[in-house]
Amino acid sequence: MARAELDASVLESSDGRVPYRHVLAMFEAAATETSDPDWGLNAPAKIDPGYFGLLAYLARHSDNLYEAIDQVSQAGRVVLVEGGDAYLRDEGDVVALGYSYPPYTRELRHSQEFAMSLMVLLARLFTGSNITPLEVRFPHTEPANTTRHHAIFRCSVLFGQDAAEMLLPRSVVELPFQDADKHLVGVLEGYTAYQLAELNSASVGFDQRVTDTISLALGGGAAPGVRHVAKKLGISTRTLQRRLRGLDTTFAKLVDAARRNQALSDLLHDELTMTAVALRAGYSDVSAFHRAFKRWTGQTPAAYRAAGKPSACQDPSRSSR
Repeated sequence: MARAELDASVLESSDGRVPYRHVLAMFEAAATETSDPDWGLNAPAKIDPGYFGLLAYLARHSDNLYEAIDQVSQAGRVVLVEGGDAYLRDEGDVVALGYSYPPYTRELRHSQEFAMSLMVLLARLFTGSNITPLEVRFPHTEPANTTRHHAIFRCSVLFGQDAAEMLLPRSVVELPFQDADKHLVGVLEGYTAYQLAELNSASVGFDQRVTDTISLALGGGAAPGVRHVAKKLGISTRTLQRRLRGLDTTFAKLVDAARRNQALSDLLHDELTMTAVALRAGYSDVSAFHRAFKRWTGQTPAAYRAAGKPSACQDPSRSSR
C-alpha cells in the first residue's frame, strides 16, 4: 500500500471510496512485489469473488452477463473515485464486454489484464459453462511471453488496441446465471441508488468539466459528439450520459451552453466576422447560428454586438430545449 500511496484507513472503512489512480498503482506494485510478470492474469483465480463486495453481489445475482455489466457499471462509482467503467457494446450477434480506462493508463497492463481475466473467470463461474471468448483485446503493448494469456482466454488475444475488451457471442452473454437471487439484487439496487444520489449531490463540477471539454473542441462549424468528449474525459459514453442525468442535465444542453458562451464572448471582438463567430461556436450555417442566438438571448447577434454587453438571458444548460 505504501508503493500505491494508499491510506489503510480507506480500506478499513465500510463506506470508503478508493481513488482510482491508487488502485492502478497497487496492481502494478503487486506485480513488482510478487515478481510475477502475469500477476494481473493470475490474481483473479486466487481471490474470493465476495472480496469485491457490492459489485460482486450485484453481478453474481444478475440474470446474465448483460445485466451484470450494467449493474457493475452503475455501482462502480460508489466504490471508486473517478475510475474506469465497465461497458457493453452490442454488435448484433456479437457483444463486446469491456472496461474503459483513462488515457494515461494505456501501458499499465496489470489492471487491464486483471479486469479481463476476472470477467471471463466470473462468467464461467456464474453460468456454470466453460465460456470461451471469440477474441480478447488489450491497449497495452504485447508482452514478451503471452502463454498465460492464451491459457486463460483460449482465443485470439490482440494488443495495442483501443480498449480492454472481450468479444462474446450474444448467446453466451444471454446465458442465465445459476441461483440468482432477485430479491437481494433489489435490495442492493436500492442501496446503490441511495449512495449515487448522495454522491451526485456532492459532485458539482462534473457538468462544468464536460462543458469545458466541449468548449475546447468547438470550431470549424461543428460541435463535438458525446463519444469524443467521453474519450477526452477517460470514461464511456454511457457513464457520461448517466452522470449528467444524475445532475438533471443532458449532453445536448451542455453543448448548447458551450456554444452560447463561445458566441457571447466572440461577439465582443469586432474583428471577428459573423461567419467566423458562427464557425467558432460550432455552426456551419450562419442562419442556424442566428436562430440559436435569438433563442438564447432574445436578440440578434448584431444587436448584441452593438450593445456591447450581455443581456439578461436564459442559460440553456438549465432549461429544456
